[in-house]
Amino acid sequence: MALKWSVDEISFLKGNAFSMKASEIAKVLGKSTGAIYTYASKNKISLANKLKQARIHSFNQAFFKDIDIARKAYWLGALWADGCVNYEKRYAIALSVNKKDLEWVRAFREDLNAQYPIHVNDKRQCVTLQIYSKATAQDLIKHGVVPRKSYAGEIPMVCSNLASHFVRGIFDGDGSLFQMKKGKRRRVSIVNTAATCEWVSSILHEQIGHGGHIYNTSHNCKLFVIILDNEIQDFCSWLYRDAKRYLKRKRDRFIELGFHV
Repeated sequence: MALKWSVDEISFLKGNAFSMKASEIAKVLGKSTGAIYTYASKNKISLANKLKQARIHSFNQAFFKDIDIARKAYWLGALWADGCVNYEKRYAIALSVNKKDLEWVRAFREDLNAQYPIHVNDKRQCVTLQIYSKATAQDLIKHGVVPRKSYAGEIPMVCSNLASHFVRGIFDGDGSLFQMKKGKRRRVSIVNTAATCEWVSSILHEQIGHGGHIYNTSHNCKLFVIILDNEIQDFCSWLYRDAKRYLKRKRDRFIELGFHV
């Protein structure tokens, strides 16, 4: 059972959080370093060594300032699907995916010119790239990548000429293509917010002439689907047109099922 912190201990921690390391504070207070981190985290107290560690690594913090090229639109879509922005914890931006997509996360890090490490969690079978930047977090929030995305009604603000790249990012994060067990029927699907699914449907209507269907799910999201082979082919051709960044296994799945990319 954790010991209760005294008023003097709390005052000492708050007064020295920016000037002393957690290990040094722990030694003075007679507590473990882990106890210092735990209390600081629960009470939103930033520690000096955590802040210094965040500054060791660098990256292009202006990458998402303006979404004006294909790669920016693509990674914005990927973060729209699989990313997380937390402005309460040192403006952390994270992309976390299945361990098998490690190379995809490396590509994201490369495009950001980032020096941050990629963390591999063997127990959960996932890999995570987490970076810290107030400016980048604010840019992403401005573009609609907000905390608690599942409950948000944000509509993507992407130029129509970059829409396919943005949707490809969403598809690589939240989309799938599979063939039904019975027969040869195939289906493209994307699970996301109602606003996003409706936007995807609208942009497809505008650019390829048909926009699939949208269904309710058991959660706060919607299911966007395309089920006709000719419409899937149109979607596939549009999705990978001029594509430089994509999740290889999903692109390969289209080819495996006989679609031309």
